[in-house]
Amino acid sequence: MFSIVCVCFKSYSLSQVETNPFVGDTKMRAAISLAANSDTTHLAQWAKCLLLGDGEVNGARDVAERLKLPERVIRAVNAPMMTSDSDLAGFSETQQILTSFAPLLRNSSAFFRALDLGMIHIPLRQRLTWITGAAGMAVTSEGSAIKVTRMASDNVHIDAVRSSGIVVLSKEFMNFLSAGGEQFLSTELRRAIIASVDTGFFSLITDGSTPTRASSGSNAIGAVVDCRYLFEQVALTAESKPLFVMSPDVARNAATLVDNANLIFPEMGPMGGTMFNIPAMPVDGLSAGTLGLIDAAGLAGDALGIELTPARHANIQLNDSPDSPETASTTFINLWQNNLMALKPEVYFGVERLRTNAYAYVSGVNWGSTDSPA
Repeated sequence: MFSIVCVCFKSYSLSQVETNPFVGDTKMRAAISLAANSDTTHLAQWAKCLLLGDGEVNGARDVAERLKLPERVIRAVNAPMMTSDSDLAGFSETQQILTSFAPLLRNSSAFFRALDLGMIHIPLRQRLTWITGAAGMAVTSEGSAIKVTRMASDNVHIDAVRSSGIVVLSKEFMNFLSAGGEQFLSTELRRAIIASVDTGFFSLITDGSTPTRASSGSNAIGAVVDCRYLFEQVALTAESKPLFVMSPDVARNAATLVDNANLIFPEMGPMGGTMFNIPAMPVDGLSAGTLGLIDAAGLAGDALGIELTPARHANIQLNDSPDSPETASTTFINLWQNNLMALKPEVYFGVERLRTNAYAYVSGVNWGSTDSPA
């Protein structure tokens, strides 16, 4: 019988104490950056080779050749250990394997959408000087004194945050993984990464200084007032890069909200669209009834890439809230004894608000229709 178990992702800072979720030996890791486009199934094929090859370069290559996988996958699995050095064999192919994640993540992840929309790109773990007050000029008449304006600066340091998780699958599932199954595995990895990164993203840009209030009402007027509140709090300007984010229930309600038989947001669908000509998207990680507005131009951050680590001989606690640290009563499952294998995807990213009102949100949103069905 085939089985697949997905264990939830967690986000944590690299400055925290790091523990290895795999209690046992792992032999091979592969890390890549997000770049141009490639076949989305290559990701699952690459992961399949890593798992069935027991984390060994030679074993992974043998699996790829035996299954007659695309040449790009075969070259990628030849890359030893961490592929962060451009001189390593297979590095370019390894980069391309996960580049298909870039457009997929942008379409479904608030963090990657904001990063692509106009977030200030600042290398992680580096301290840079940021101009908070720009220089100005003024028109002066002949003989008048020229005005002198003041510039202000601040230091920005983006800490790297690691979003990590474990996907456990049966060996039979991987051995008989079809093309449809490969797409399924890629989709599950993408969903897990998006959910984890977005949860960490909103925790980093939300604190006690974040502007927020309860919804003004459930009808069309209440919806407009809610949006106007967000516009005012985020203080959008001509240089802003706004993005509406909302829980899935708010997206569904926004797509069907009508007033006098007219849709309030005609360009909005349950899977996203635009509201007031501003991109809008549902975010699974937001609490129900949440509507938020992000100004990507008021955020700084970056994403380093994605790392996959396979394991065949390890002990794992199959729990979405594992004991940390482990105790005498912690129950572990031995992968080899149960004919299972695990894949640990990790994403490194970071974000910092350049101003406290770069994100604002409204809670308790329950928009409904002012019209009653006939």
